[in-house]
Amino acid sequence: MNRRELEMHLQDLFEGRLEGDALRDLQEELRSNPEARDTYRDYAHLQNSLQLRADGIDLMHVVPMERVIKRHQRRHLRNALFSAAAVLMLVGIVGALIMISRPEQGRLNAVTSADTGWMLDGAVQDPAKSKWTVAAGSTIQVWSGTLRLQLESGTAMVVQGPAEVSFPELDQPSLKSGWLWIDSGKSGGPIEVTTPELLVRDIGTRFGVRVPDQGPAEVHLIEGKVEVFAKSTQEMIAILEPEDRGFEIPATGEAIGLKLARDPFPELADLLAAPANYPTTVLGQNPSGYWRLDETETPELSNEIEEEIYGRRDGTVRPGEPGPAPMSGFPGFAEENRALRLPGTPSTIPLSLGTRPVHDGILFRDEFIGDGGDLNGSTPGLAKIGAKWVASPIFKRNGAIHAAAGSATLALEPVKGVIYTLDASLTTLSSPSEDWIALGFAKGQSTEVGLNSRFISGSVVGRAWMLHRSKDSARPVNRAWLSTDGADWAWSGSSPVGGPIDLRIVLDTTRGAGQWTSTWYAKRPNEERYKMVRETAPLINESINSVGFAVSGGDISANIKSLTLRADREISHGAEQSLADAPARVACEEGAMSFWMRRGSDPTRSEILWAAGTDLADDAIYAHLTTDGRVGFFMENGRYDVLLTSEQSLVDDHWHHIAASWSPSSVDLYLDGKQVASDTEFRGRQMGILPELRFGNGSTGSSFMPFTGWLDEIALWNRALTPSEVEHQFKSARGK
Repeated sequence: MNRRELEMHLQDLFEGRLEGDALRDLQEELRSNPEARDTYRDYAHLQNSLQLRADGIDLMHVVPMERVIKRHQRRHLRNALFSAAAVLMLVGIVGALIMISRPEQGRLNAVTSADTGWMLDGAVQDPAKSKWTVAAGSTIQVWSGTLRLQLESGTAMVVQGPAEVSFPELDQPSLKSGWLWIDSGKSGGPIEVTTPELLVRDIGTRFGVRVPDQGPAEVHLIEGKVEVFAKSTQEMIAILEPEDRGFEIPATGEAIGLKLARDPFPELADLLAAPANYPTTVLGQNPSGYWRLDETETPELSNEIEEEIYGRRDGTVRPGEPGPAPMSGFPGFAEENRALRLPGTPSTIPLSLGTRPVHDGILFRDEFIGDGGDLNGSTPGLAKIGAKWVASPIFKRNGAIHAAAGSATLALEPVKGVIYTLDASLTTLSSPSEDWIALGFAKGQSTEVGLNSRFISGSVVGRAWMLHRSKDSARPVNRAWLSTDGADWAWSGSSPVGGPIDLRIVLDTTRGAGQWTSTWYAKRPNEERYKMVRETAPLINESINSVGFAVSGGDISANIKSLTLRADREISHGAEQSLADAPARVACEEGAMSFWMRRGSDPTRSEILWAAGTDLADDAIYAHLTTDGRVGFFMENGRYDVLLTSEQSLVDDHWHHIAASWSPSSVDLYLDGKQVASDTEFRGRQMGILPELRFGNGSTGSSFMPFTGWLDEIALWNRALTPSEVEHQFKSARGK
C-alpha cells in the first residue's frame, strides 16, 4: 500500500466509510509497516488541527501541537477516532470493526477419503475416524488421499495429497506445497490463498492452486474470477477468467498457459465414499492418465481421467485375465479385477495408451445457430477435443459480427502426421471502409477488442490465414497470408470482394517439424469446386495453438455461417503407429509412471516393460527386465544418461507394483512401495513431450524382446511422485 492509498484509507475511516477488506488491509498495514504508522501520526496531527480550528481554536503557533492534542485528547479521540498516541488503539478499533463487518467463520469441518494418510498439527490422524474440526492456526499435511474441508459459511476446500496447508485464518489458507481447491460459490464471501510467492484472491469462484516442488505456483480457474498478486510487493499480476486452461504464474514475468487440471468437486462425493483400494489411491493423487485395463468386450481401453481418450490393443493381447485380487494377496482390489496378458512374441504390437487418434475426423464444427449472446465461452456444436470459443464481444453465437476489431478462436495444437482442413462459410457486406474478415491458423487467443487481436500483431498472430475484403479498393483485394507474406487473389467474371464465400486452408504436418506446409482455396456459391488461390508454401513459423476468425476494423458488417476443422491421418499410419495424444504424453522434465506386473519363473531374456519416445524408433525413457528378472529404468539426459537397476528379481509368478518418478533433482525407482534405486544429481530442465507411449514392446530398433506376462492398473503423472505416495499405493492394495 503506497502513501496515497494509506491516506485515502485513513480519510475513509475518519468519515466512517471504510469497511470490509479495506479495514483489514489498513489494520495489517499499521501493524507491520513503521512508515505507515508515521504516516498515520502525520495524518492524526492534521485531523486534530482541523478539528481545533473548526472549534474556533488556532494555537498552532502559540502552543506545541502535542500539548493541544493532549488537552483535547478525550473529545477529539471520541469524535475523530484519532490520536497521535493511539496507534495500537486504532489497530484494535480496526480489528473490532472488521469482526463486526465480516461474519464469524466459525469451524472448519474436515472429512477424508477412505484410508487417507494425513497429519493435523503434527499428529498422525486415524483414518477410521469420520470427521475432524480444524481451528485457526492449524497446519494440515496430506501425504496421500483427499481431504475435504468446509466452513460454516458454505465455502468448501479440497486438499489433494501430497500437500501441506496452514490456516492463519480459516478463510485465508496458506499453501506450502501440493494442491488446494476452493469452491466459495455458496458463501459469496472472499477467500485468499497465499503461496510462498503469490496471493490469490477470489469472490464466489471455484479454482485450484498448486505449489510444485520446483517452479512457480499454478492457478486453475473453473468458474468465476480471481485476482493474483505478488506477495512481496502486493502488485497485481493478473486477473483470471475461465479459459479452459490453467496458468503457471511467477511473481515476476509472464504467466504460462497449462492444461486445465481436473476439477475434483463434481466427483468428490464418490471419491470420499469409495473404499480404501488402489484405484481410489491413484485417483486421489491426481494422475494425468489412468487405465484400469478391465475391459473385456471392445478393442479399446478407456482412460479413467478424460472422456473420449482411449488406448488401443491388438488381437494378440488377451483381455480379461485375472489381475491382482484378494485371492492373490491384494484385498484392496475387487475379486473381479481384470488384467491384460501380453504373449511376448516378436510380432507383439505394443499396448499404446491414449492412442485412439484425437486428431482424426472432424475436430470442430459450429453452425452458429445460437442466440444473439456473446460467442465467448460457448462450445461448438461438435468439439471432439473439447475447446470452447475465446472471442471478443464483437462475435455473437448466431454468427453476427458487430463493428470493431477482434478475434474469435478455438484452441488447437497441431500434431505431426496429420492433414488439417479448415473450412468456413461467411458473408461480408459492403462498407464505407476497406475492412476485412479473416479465417486462419494462429498463435494466441484473446477476448480483447482492438487492433492487437486481429492476426496481424499482439496477442493473436496469424500463421496461415486468408482474408476477404468487404469493399473494392485500390489496395490488394483478397489475400492469402503466410505470416507476413501475402499473395493477392480474385476471380475473373465475378466480384472479388464482398458477398458470400467459402474459404479453405489446408495445413499439412505429415513431413514433420520444420516442413509443415499450407495451401489456400476459395469458392463462390455458384461454383461447384474450390479454386486454389495460392499454391502450397512452407510455414515460416509453426507455433500454432488456435484456429478461428479475425476482423480488421469497425466498419465491416459480416455473418459467419459455419466453421469446420477436419483432421486426416496419413494412410500409412496403422493402429499400432498412432501417436499417444494427450493425456498419455510423457513429459521429459517431470513425471511418473506406475503399474502392476506379473512375470513367469523362466528368466531367459531381457524384456521391455514400457517405453516413451518422439516416434516409433525412439526410446528416450523406458523400463525393462534384465535376463535375471531385475527391473531397470533408463532416461536420456542432456548431460548424462540415467540408468537405475534393482537388486531384487521379479520373475516369480507373483504380482508386483513398479513405479518410476523423475524431476530435475531426482530420478527414482520403486518396487512394491519401496525405493530401490535413486539418482539425485541435478538434471536441469529437460524440456519437451514424448508423444509415443507403448507398453510391452520397444522401438523398432530396440534390443529388448517384447514383454511376456500380465499388466494392470497403469497410471501416468505429469509430476514426480513422493515416496509416501508410492508406498501408499502399494499398502492400499495390500490392505490393512
